[in-house]
Amino acid sequence: MQQSVNSLVRDIYLQEGYVYARSPEEIAETYGFSRVARLASNENPFGPPLKAVAAVETALSGMHRYPDTTSELLPDALREYHGNYQFVTGVGMDGVIETCIRLLVNPGEKVAV
Repeated sequence: MQQSVNSLVRDIYLQEGYVYARSPEEIAETYGFSRVARLASNENPFGPPLKAVAAVETALSGMHRYPDTTSELLPDALREYHGNYQFVTGVGMDGVIETCIRLLVNPGEKVAV
């Protein structure tokens, strides 16, 4: 039996929310650890790479300016690294999702995101 879009969306909203991992401090205290690496939370136990810190420090000097309005710097860099692919970039996932919907969904069509 095919589930309707309305029913599917309703069922998704009724699910419990994301359960966050306990803090490293709480885990350490509970189990008596001196160090905790929460790899399942995509945390790097060694901190950010020094090159990344340097890049952020360099970028901070221009943070009072609006970013590249054509959004070509990032896709160009991605193509240089990954090959000649098409990339969709945006400011946050909402913008990327909206762009994809505008490109792929016709007016009047119903979608669940």
